[in-house]
Amino acid sequence: MSVSHQRETETVPVRVLGHLKPDVASVLADSGIPADELNHLVTQWVARRNLAPAMEAAQTPVSPQLARSLQARENWLRDVESEFGTYSRQEVAQLRGAKGTNRSMAGDLKNSGQIITYRRGNSDRIPAFQFTETGGQIRSVMPPLIRMARESGWEDLDVLAWLTNPNTYFPGGTRPVDHLDDVELVLAAASDAFEAQ
Repeated sequence: MSVSHQRETETVPVRVLGHLKPDVASVLADSGIPADELNHLVTQWVARRNLAPAMEAAQTPVSPQLARSLQARENWLRDVESEFGTYSRQEVAQLRGAKGTNRSMAGDLKNSGQIITYRRGNSDRIPAFQFTETGGQIRSVMPPLIRMARESGWEDLDVLAWLTNPNTYFPGGTRPVDHLDDVELVLAAASDAFEAQ
């Protein structure tokens, strides 16, 4: 008995500027392109198209190493934002029961070592995992973790990187962020990391 799987398809009109090579035109005309492959190709093409003018506008030469480093940082932040979500200053105020116009609450929480933030363009972003899912309370692990980090000279982005990257201290090489409810485990791992540095 054979089972047929019907694949969901989507037709998207594409306008080609210029001439395609005959073999490329033939392949495009006769076959469907898997969406995941097309998504990747088009995403890379758009990235190149957008990145080139920015690099041309740079007043000083950028080494390939610096360009790779900056792109790796951007990719990592996008992954963190996609997986965990972030709040703006106004959203933190609303989450904590204040008026959304209260922009100083998040700054006060950061300055008092309750939460970490990072800059994204012209605004601060606050990783959502620092708050409980209900009630918007700050997870109890955050203030002592931040205090230890700051005593060791770590910046908020360093803490974010430590929290969101796999770590052999945790079962199965999982990430500290996966264990935020186990305060003792996270703080013990953080203490080891800070002392090692």
